Amino acid sequence: MGNSKQLNKLKWNEAAKAGLILGGSLSVIYILSYFTHGSFMDNAWGSIEFVTLGAVMFLATKRYGRLRGELSFTQALSFVILLTFFSGIITGIASYLMRVWIAPEYYDNLYYEMINQAYGANAQPILELYKQYGHNLSIIMLSTMAVSVMQGAFLGLIVAAFTRSRNPFGYNK
Repeated sequence: MGNSKQLNKLKWNEAAKAGLILGGSLSVIYILSYFTHGSFMDNAWGSIEFVTLGAVMFLATKRYGRLRGELSFTQALSFVILLTFFSGIITGIASYLMRVWIAPEYYDNLYYEMINQAYGANAQPILELYKQYGHNLSIIMLSTMAVSVMQGAFLGLIVAAFTRSRNPFGYNK
């Protein structure tokens, strides 16, 4: 391709585009899973989310590798992590909308139940923290982005193994 500056710009542009697609897709899945809660689709949404994650990551990384020319394992992994960072921004916004405006009572009950199960008799201080900070935009965004990047790092290991160039640095040619 070109110099380092061009490659860096390409990486950011491609990751942002793919992150927007992935984040939008996951947000739609997230919202649809709420509206179909209690139906036959309950068990399918997790699988649909996983397939969407894998497919978008794989296809975007393959495209980035083709545009770049050669792609090492670490370059592919860093691209996937960057992609999921952008995806986390979009899903963070969707998560905030779901928790604050679309279905706050549903998510409050869900989190209260999870906290009570996890902490039992010691749940009261955690419940107070949730009441105080549970609908804070920055906390929801940061936590959603952190989960997205962790998913990206884990699945990125697999995606990078399959999308990297076989001999990216031209050894033994």
